Amino acid sequence: MTVESDRAAVKAAIKTFADAYNELARTIAEQTKYEPASKVAGPLQGDSTVGALQQQMRAVLNAASGASTAFPRLSDIGLTLQRDGTLSVDEGRIDSAMANLGELKKAFANRDPAEPANNGFAQRYADLASRVLGIDGSLTTRAEGLRQRISLNGDKQERLNERVERFQQRLVAQYTAMDANLSRLNALSSYVTQQLAALTASQKD
Repeated sequence: MTVESDRAAVKAAIKTFADAYNELARTIAEQTKYEPASKVAGPLQGDSTVGALQQQMRAVLNAASGASTAFPRLSDIGLTLQRDGTLSVDEGRIDSAMANLGELKKAFANRDPAEPANNGFAQRYADLASRVLGIDGSLTTRAEGLRQRISLNGDKQERLNERVERFQQRLVAQYTAMDANLSRLNALSSYVTQQLAALTASQKD
């Protein structure tokens, strides 16, 4: 029986990491894009919270890590940031990096409570996720703020609808009253006309 590292599993884990990063990067890009031709902006275009998250993701990616002396940057492993914000995966470099599995694992999984700069890349992104998704995280507070605004706008809309309905009821009542008065005035006008005609006729007699 021989015991050896599962290189295929390690390689699959690295590619899964890259896929997850790319999916998030593409989602942010889609939600924040602006189409000059159609002049249509994404729903989160210009949102400072999302912009800050994008910058933080890239900052973690670009900052050298002290977790591994052999692989201080993800590009040393074969994961390189592209112009569209996603990671390209160089499988050849990943295969070469797996010749030093000990350092490769440190590059991703190392955790140093005393010195965050020595944390691996996976640990750094886990920490970033905790910061933005925690109770007081930027995305959590932003989402809660938007929910409150939606609720407030809903209440305002409901009150506005009630005011519009009451105003409409007043207008209908006023119109009904005016219509009734107009009918009475028309009837009075007809009666007066008839009486004046009869008076005129009697004077001729």
